[in-house]
Amino acid sequence: MDGATALTLGIFLLSVIPSYVHGLMDNRGTKFVLGFMENFQATLFSELFITTSKSLPVSVNITSPRWHTSGMHLSLTVVSGTVEQVNISSSLRMTGSSLSSKGLLIEASDEIVVYGFNKEPFSNDAFLGIPCDVIGSEYYVTAYLPSFFSSEILVVGVSNATSLQIKLSETLQSLVYFQGGNFSKGQWINFTVDAYDTLQLQSAGDVTGTFIKSDKPVSVFSGNVLTAVGNGTADHLAEQHISVDKWGKSYATVPIPERIVGDYFRLIASEHHTKVVIQGLDGSFQHTETLTLSKPGDWVQRHFSSSLYAFITSDKPIYVVQYSLSQVNRNMADPSMIIIPPMELYAAQYVFSTPKSATGSYDSYFMFVVKKVDLDGLRINGLPLNATEIREFPGGEYVGGYVPLSEGTYDIRHISPICVFGGVLYGRGWFETYGFATGMRLTSINEPCIQNSQSPGDGLDNDCDRKIDEEIENNQDDDGDGLVDEDCAEPYQDRPCFATPCYNGGTCIESGANYTCNCIHGYDPASDCRSTIDFCLRNPCPHTKVCLPHLGGFTCVCTAGFTGTDCTSDIDECASSPCIHGNCTDNVNGYRCLCDAGYAGLHCESNVDECASSPCIHGNCTDDVNSFHCSCDVGFSGITCTSTVSSSECSSSNCNVVSCSIFNLQLGTACYYAWVSCLLSALVLATLSFCVIFIYGIKKRQR
Repeated sequence: MDGATALTLGIFLLSVIPSYVHGLMDNRGTKFVLGFMENFQATLFSELFITTSKSLPVSVNITSPRWHTSGMHLSLTVVSGTVEQVNISSSLRMTGSSLSSKGLLIEASDEIVVYGFNKEPFSNDAFLGIPCDVIGSEYYVTAYLPSFFSSEILVVGVSNATSLQIKLSETLQSLVYFQGGNFSKGQWINFTVDAYDTLQLQSAGDVTGTFIKSDKPVSVFSGNVLTAVGNGTADHLAEQHISVDKWGKSYATVPIPERIVGDYFRLIASEHHTKVVIQGLDGSFQHTETLTLSKPGDWVQRHFSSSLYAFITSDKPIYVVQYSLSQVNRNMADPSMIIIPPMELYAAQYVFSTPKSATGSYDSYFMFVVKKVDLDGLRINGLPLNATEIREFPGGEYVGGYVPLSEGTYDIRHISPICVFGGVLYGRGWFETYGFATGMRLTSINEPCIQNSQSPGDGLDNDCDRKIDEEIENNQDDDGDGLVDEDCAEPYQDRPCFATPCYNGGTCIESGANYTCNCIHGYDPASDCRSTIDFCLRNPCPHTKVCLPHLGGFTCVCTAGFTGTDCTSDIDECASSPCIHGNCTDNVNGYRCLCDAGYAGLHCESNVDECASSPCIHGNCTDDVNSFHCSCDVGFSGITCTSTVSSSECSSSNCNVVSCSIFNLQLGTACYYAWVSCLLSALVLATLSFCVIFIYGIKKRQR
């Protein structure tokens, strides 16, 4: 992992719980014996995370039985829905090629899930703890080359006087130095370990393909102190391995989401002359490859593109491990190593919590493989899966994809306990990556099978068809093999809130063997929050018969003129003041305008033309608001010009009747023009009289 930036990566919280059936062989158990390999520093605590699916509290004891320097002794109680974090002193990590007694014992009063986190700044990885009831006696391990420090193997004893044989990989390029001896590729290291002994072997080469065999079950880990996968940043790699007896012949690979550099896959053989076929779909491109692994421990590495969905099948059991490549060009993804579960060991349910970093959040993804016909039956916390991407595998029977996840706890299951699917939880953060199978059944499918009587849900291949609990006890041939109820799964019988989740975001509340659903607003608790509440059944719209229900409420379709949630409010059509010159009276779905005097129209918008009736009999009419004015013709007067003016009177637009006698002059301004008229008339009359007298006098003189 790149150490250029001083980051402290935080708590990685992951719980993985396959479908809850008592006695199922899986990654849950009551006893674990674990250890921590060397990391490139020893400045931080290692960590254990412990959870349970049990409804009652589970008591847990964690001890380091034979390591007394900074020894471990802790008791705690775990309850369902919570995860307990336990800090482990870095002195309990192994260093170099050495033998010590740093094994950790975890014992519980009921089944728990354990997860280990080997944390240092810029060098972190984690592993899913394998309980003692499903560990084995034969292993092949994986690592990577080149390693910045060393590749490494850790074996932890579970029982005293365990005879241990380790054959170094035939492809190992460097020596292993242990207790004064030098061991090279293909050589055996024989040793005896007791319970809680921890034997670590390191090499500058790649220990992939190294074989470990014991006469009693042991816990086995491998990885790298610090390495890059491809070109780019480096990180610590660590895995606890599943034993060879649980290897399968069919695997399906899903590429790491939202990347472009692809992934590496390593395939390891457990038997001679193992034929492997790789068939993939890369978009529309068909990828086909056939190869042969000659002997046990032989392995090959293939680079799959970031869009290749592939089947890997073999005629003999193999081991498949996926590697995410180092971060390149800020494409965030440090190295991680993921054990791919065989399709024969798929389960029908996984429950897990996403991790959280101290420096922020991981971008987490649930990667899955499922039969296409079973896709619609997948549920994530009670809701349909709604995957971001779904692609077909060759042949079209299976599909794969991924779902982005926010921080939280998830119950991903199929509605049928016999519809199984594979899952991997993957996440990336700032200079940090994690990846693990979300769980698997851990039944020994790679060894001679003996048919036996079944117990429903026992997790065993009772009919030796390499399928586990593949039918429902219903007198039908569910798997189409001609047999009826030959290897039955037990129906979901876990805690009530797991067996019957509340849908649509509802919260399940347990009460003994019963439960209630606390639904988000709008969903009906009586239906486990599946159905919405029909609020229209309460007749909430008394003024209309049309009610439309919707999530969380209802909508009344109001008749014309009414408004409001329940249509009881009359719409005030006068609110917009529609009557321009008048008063508005509100009616139901309408209004009426009472116009002011002189106005008319629907909105009192028109001035009434009082001249329209021609009221001025002898004159011109001028319209006013609610009135008119007449300009009378000469000789007429009055409001409507109906009065005749006498000859002795003058008329004027400013004087109705004026006395203009020259003997009775009116000098007021109102009669000014009438007076001038009279004066001119008098002068004309006087001049005419003078002229008549003058002419008469001349004529008389001539005579």
